[in-house]
Amino acid sequence: MRKSADKTQNHRTRKGLHREIMRKVMNEQDAARPKTVGIVEDDDSLVRILRKHLKVEGYRTAVMQSPEETIDRVLGRELDMLLIDLALPGCDGVEIARSVREISPIPIVIITGRGEIDARVGCLDAGADDYLTKPFDPRELSARLRAIFRRVEANPGRPQNGLFTWRLSACRLLPLGRQLVGNNHKVVRLTEVEYLTLEFMLQQLGSPVSREELSFRATGRHWEPPDRRIDVHIARIRRKLAMLGERKLTVRAVRSVGYIAEGIAHKLRTETDGPPPAG
Repeated sequence: MRKSADKTQNHRTRKGLHREIMRKVMNEQDAARPKTVGIVEDDDSLVRILRKHLKVEGYRTAVMQSPEETIDRVLGRELDMLLIDLALPGCDGVEIARSVREISPIPIVIITGRGEIDARVGCLDAGADDYLTKPFDPRELSARLRAIFRRVEANPGRPQNGLFTWRLSACRLLPLGRQLVGNNHKVVRLTEVEYLTLEFMLQQLGSPVSREELSFRATGRHWEPPDRRIDVHIARIRRKLAMLGERKLTVRAVRSVGYIAEGIAHKLRTETDGPPPAG
């Protein structure tokens, strides 16, 4: 019996090592290939400027002018990033972002000519990772894209010493695909920023975390008032947890500080499976 158990354990270890090697190879291949930026824009002059600048920066580009074409490209896994104009004829850039976010965690940057706070919050609330207000310097766009791609490559949801998942009372937070999976198997996808924000708060469970630290950890950007990006991301995280019936983990505001996650959360290796935590 002892030899059989050791043999089974060794087999599982080899399978886990093989999966980790394959993931590393795939990640290296992804990092080596040129990134493709999808541009959802009807202004031909702006498209030409964007394509020329992004080509110089080493990106490939693909131009789309309809929600249907955008969804098809995203489903076909042809894109690494989306730039979406907020004001498109016959459709709303926010609605396109919202539709994309329902099916994919692909990073989204919205380009808007409206600088008021409600418009910017609306972009983030729709699932965008960032926004740019017209007119903008193409160099700023490049800097934003580099920052997002650095986060994607440096934080694929996998700690250096292994692959982990977080088990809550009503769902699990999975690093692969950046998604919440309920005990009833319902799947709710998170954006990259939402995933990194929630994961960091779970790591600091029971301790207040400042907006400054959340912003830097999740977006690589320093927070300054009256920036409400983090508040919007937290609100979306709360809604998504509620969609899965999660009641034993709460994320609440701490006056003059930031936020605190309180409740039940256990960190497990992704290969580990078992019943939800008691309590």
